[in-house]
Amino acid sequence: MDALALELPDGGPDTGFDAVWSVEASPHMPDKQRYADEMLRVLKPGGCLAVADWNRRDPSDGPMSSLERWVMRQLLDQWAHPEFASIASLKRNLETSPWNRGLPIATADWTVPTLPSWVDSIVEGARRPGAVLGLGPRAVIQGLRETPTLLLMHWAFRSGLMQFGVFRGPLPPEP
Repeated sequence: MDALALELPDGGPDTGFDAVWSVEASPHMPDKQRYADEMLRVLKPGGCLAVADWNRRDPSDGPMSSLERWVMRQLLDQWAHPEFASIASLKRNLETSPWNRGLPIATADWTVPTLPSWVDSIVEGARRPGAVLGLGPRAVIQGLRETPTLLLMHWAFRSGLMQFGVFRGPLPPEP
């Protein structure tokens, strides 16, 4: 189903979801506002939204250097993402959605605790080659192709170009 046009009813007391959970989906969405609107639209009043996502440094925190622009272009191209949202911009998309009902969205930056996962992904593949080889030649080629991108992503998170953002927004029940 198209995440920007979910074929689901609007969230109401008898329809919708008690919780909407999204993990690392925002980078795939060309329209971040529509993505935020759709997640909140299908949520029941009183439901909980939880999002964990790769985010770029907010432009208000300073422009990217030429190296950062090159790394960003590589990340977007290698994983075919249209753009990364910043934590602040995705929070704004969620808070300004007409489906939000005016509640604040809580955010946190989990970059530091998630940072080791980039290198750990590579190490795990090398530590257990049988598991990777057992997936077939296409998976091996894909893993080899993605290794440089994983290293670039690790550098981007370590340098502050990227952040791992988490978002939470309970919505009040309708009166």
